[in-house]
Amino acid sequence: MSTKRRSKNKKDKHGPGDASGSETSQGTKIQSPSLIVVAFALVGLATFALVLLGTDPPPRPAPPPVVNPVDAWKALAVQPVSYAPGRDFALGPEDAAVSIVAFSDFECPYCRDANVELVSIHERYPDDVQIVFKNYPLDISCNANMKQPGHLYACKAAVMARCAGAQDRFWDMHDAIFALPELSVVTLDVLPDELGLSAELFAACVASDDVLEKLQADIDQGKMLGVTGTPAIFVNGRRMSSFRAETVAAIVDHIVSEGDR
Repeated sequence: MSTKRRSKNKKDKHGPGDASGSETSQGTKIQSPSLIVVAFALVGLATFALVLLGTDPPPRPAPPPVVNPVDAWKALAVQPVSYAPGRDFALGPEDAAVSIVAFSDFECPYCRDANVELVSIHERYPDDVQIVFKNYPLDISCNANMKQPGHLYACKAAVMARCAGAQDRFWDMHDAIFALPELSVVTLDVLPDELGLSAELFAACVASDDVLEKLQADIDQGKMLGVTGTPAIFVNGRRMSSFRAETVAAIVDHIVSEGDR
């Protein structure tokens, strides 16, 4: 009688599919490829940190050059900005060495700021500067150069100032309008009475074609000079990029002292 030995299948220590792994004494498996990836990542981060720490910061951009306002003004092209005593309203002598022509809009907040600056220039140089006011309302109701409605009361204010000027009160109306916190029918319509203007003469002027023609002449001239926004300030025919008093004063000082117009 033969004795058959029973063979016992010994299981592989790692089990199927685990040939690349190993087992710790606690039984947790560690994958060798994962270790390699982590190692490479750490090395990469360390290298990047060393390079970053060892690199000089990028140089700061050089500050823009300081431009002398007189040199900037002299570099501008001179444009013919005509004005006439019978048509335009001006402060200062007609033969002043410096002519400042301002295209303005009574509803424009920047124009209000510019007016403050120009008033200070006029007070500082009463004999050397003439300031001429031109209307350029930014609203389609009287300015065909505008593509859409803008400052809804700018045209009305422009007409009112011109009609006050017909009674020699232009600058009073000019100052009163700019002093308003906001423009509206209510705030504007009380001004002629507050200034003591003749209601009959004022109403006739507002309804006339003459005031509209003069207003349109200002707008047409502004368009010819390339005015698209306000304020547009011209000093002896050169259009300024700034209306700040200190900038204009430097140019006025130059013209008066050097006779360079």
